[in-house]
Amino acid sequence: FPVTIPKTKPPGPQGSPGVQIKDDAQGLAELGLSQKEWDVYKQGIADVEGAAYTQMGGAGGRFAGRYQMGDEALTEAAKVLGIPKPSRQEFLNNPQLQEKMYMGYTISNFRYMQSLSPEFKNMTREQQLAVLPMAQLGIGNLAEQLRTGKISKDAWGTPTANIVTGKQIG
Repeated sequence: FPVTIPKTKPPGPQGSPGVQIKDDAQGLAELGLSQKEWDVYKQGIADVEGAAYTQMGGAGGRFAGRYQMGDEALTEAAKVLGIPKPSRQEFLNNPQLQEKMYMGYTISNFRYMQSLSPEFKNMTREQQLAVLPMAQLGIGNLAEQLRTGKISKDAWGTPTANIVTGKQIG
């Protein structure tokens, strides 16, 4: 999606695993995004997922809400945010919680890639934020794709590149 990202160096120690995000401003600072850029980023994911806040979907109907977050995504987001993992129903019934959890999930993916993928870590911030949406189809898929250059696919056969190009899933 068309997000203009300043070409800056990746974050320092504030992006280390285990650091909880207290508010949106802290999350945006770690990602290096303005509020407007974050809004464009998450709207791109919402457009691709094509889901409503109250909707279950994806492979096996296991993914919840506007950003189609699975159980693992909810667990990781809750850790980053320092909150208890919500029940599926609590999550589906609370759009504000979904927005907060999606930021937590994105930060979790960003941290994972920073710490475990030399390919990602050596990218410019602009490149990192261009490929990070591909983690929507699995963080392992993104890491493998960056390592090997081979395009990954999800359970539906959707290539990770569809996330970046804005093609709807499913």
